[in-house]
Amino acid sequence: MPAPPSPASGNMSPRQMRDHGATPGNVPMYADDGTLMDSGVTPSGGGGGGGGGLVLLEEHTASGSASLDFTTRNVTGQSGATFQSDYDEYMIQVANIVPVTNQTTLWLLFSSNGGSSWINSGTPYSYAAQAFSTGGIGNGGNGAMNQLQFHYSNSSGDNPSSTASNGGISAFYRLYNPLSTSMAKKLRGEGATGNGSVNSFGWQWQGTFITAATAVNAFQILMSSGNIASGSVRLYGFAK
Repeated sequence: MPAPPSPASGNMSPRQMRDHGATPGNVPMYADDGTLMDSGVTPSGGGGGGGGGLVLLEEHTASGSASLDFTTRNVTGQSGATFQSDYDEYMIQVANIVPVTNQTTLWLLFSSNGGSSWINSGTPYSYAAQAFSTGGIGNGGNGAMNQLQFHYSNSSGDNPSSTASNGGISAFYRLYNPLSTSMAKKLRGEGATGNGSVNSFGWQWQGTFITAATAVNAFQILMSSGNIASGSVRLYGFAK
């Protein structure tokens, strides 16, 4: 049986190229001793490609900010509206958001017009949650709200502390089909917050928001009262 072509020969089938870490059409580069120098693999990123990986689309960092508005993709290689047809699933990552006002709730609002106005009237949001904290365990929900809350409060002390060393609130949420005009939008996720009265708090919840089949293309992060002292929020797309 003849020996298969060597990587350095350049005479490889698409399957053999994949076995050697390259994609068809991207020829791998080898040194004289056969050492792989360049796999020929194109990293995922931008657009909608990448085989299921996460692609960073937009990020904002707070500094005494009234809100963090996600209206236009701002990462290198990205442009246009926050939610576009290139993705149908997104992840919102909240990293150590600390409020200026102690024990306030993190809110999420959506927009159907790129952030010119925010959907915050007519009770368009609903949620269900199970909360776990050092203060106990609780369940709750609300089918008629003017904003989507980023946690379910198990007790009055479960909201994030304004003391930065307590870590604020960190969470991640997965959002599905925000541009759909035929179904309500769903968001699910989990997170934890540091506060002054109960030193740690974790929760998991799933919410259905905008019960009318309205497409949304932007969102806003803010506190129920006062500004956001510090922390970051990032938006990723799940590559199809």
